[in-house]
Amino acid sequence: MNILVLSSAFQRPDYNARLRSQCDYLTRQGHHVEVYTEIWDTLRFKHRYAIHEIGEPNTDYFRWLMLSIYAFFTNYKERKFAYQVLWRSRKIKYDIILCSTDSCFPLGSAALLAKLKNLPLHVDLWDVQELEPNYIKQPWWHPIKFIRQLIYTSRRDGALKQAQSITTISPKHVEVVQKINPNVELMFNGFDPDRFNYQPTKTDVFRINFFGLSSETQRVDMILHVMDRLQNELPKIQWMFYSPELNYNHLKYSAPNTFGILPDEVMPNAIRQTSIVLLFNDTENNGLNFEQFYQALGAEKPVLFTNVPTGAVPDLISFTKAGIATNSVRECMNFIRSQYEQWEENGYTHCEIKHKEMFNSLLQNQRLEQILSESIQQSK
Repeated sequence: MNILVLSSAFQRPDYNARLRSQCDYLTRQGHHVEVYTEIWDTLRFKHRYAIHEIGEPNTDYFRWLMLSIYAFFTNYKERKFAYQVLWRSRKIKYDIILCSTDSCFPLGSAALLAKLKNLPLHVDLWDVQELEPNYIKQPWWHPIKFIRQLIYTSRRDGALKQAQSITTISPKHVEVVQKINPNVELMFNGFDPDRFNYQPTKTDVFRINFFGLSSETQRVDMILHVMDRLQNELPKIQWMFYSPELNYNHLKYSAPNTFGILPDEVMPNAIRQTSIVLLFNDTENNGLNFEQFYQALGAEKPVLFTNVPTGAVPDLISFTKAGIATNSVRECMNFIRSQYEQWEENGYTHCEIKHKEMFNSLLQNQRLEQILSESIQQSK
């Protein structure tokens, strides 16, 4: 298959890990993959397929603001991107377009290109705004936000209706998308089984580690309180926070052992040497893009999610029996104590993961390959 991929920008810290896994697999299977995206971060990962970045860095804030307003009313950004990809890809005959996105862009570009090139379209949708915590349902409270939301939803739905097939990341996402296009299938985010797998790794301290982005929309007060209470009770406990420097300002003055983000190549060993993987709820994000949660599933490490007991991530934790999601200080402390006892006995912690195969990226990518092939056959 010759696959034309349109993608949201590759951003730190995970650089679209889901799409990279898919492209790596499809390339290994002998398919030709070319990715078009917009310029954002420096691409700090290895890849055997072509990635074409379109655009220029937004260094002029006023110009960026004017273009954003113009694009909002005219859909200019999607159309411009589509025609740029059309020109650059004119010499290759593709079999299908794969659009990978967590938002509206570049979904409209992919739908327009599918029409212009007369190609089937598959959409891999990471998120839908209806499930975001700040989704506006009362138009009289936030009329400007509601109008913006309405316009983007209309454009997104129009593109999704055109797709021959869609994959998305949770049962709730499937429920939303199914109302727009019934040809949707559940495909969880996942872990690379070659890198993140169970290996008993003994450590001389009990490590509770946080990896990834941290922001002021995450509620960390409870875990900081728990840290203070357990520090003397559990003498070999060690708390570590690994996050990009600009993202942990609300942590670094109150939490010890705060460092920068770890390189991707050391993450498998870092996860295996972790006793508990710590995750924070984000009041502006449903949390399903937490790559570290799926890495913990692969390595079979217990997860502590604070401070919300219900929602998308707590549902997955309950489904996989991967740990605990709680807003209770007592439950949090008891969970840490129980894992500490296991660590004292064995030198490491281990969590029996249920339904683990559903999060195996190799199996997911094999299914994606099959879906793409079926979409091509149906379009002929």
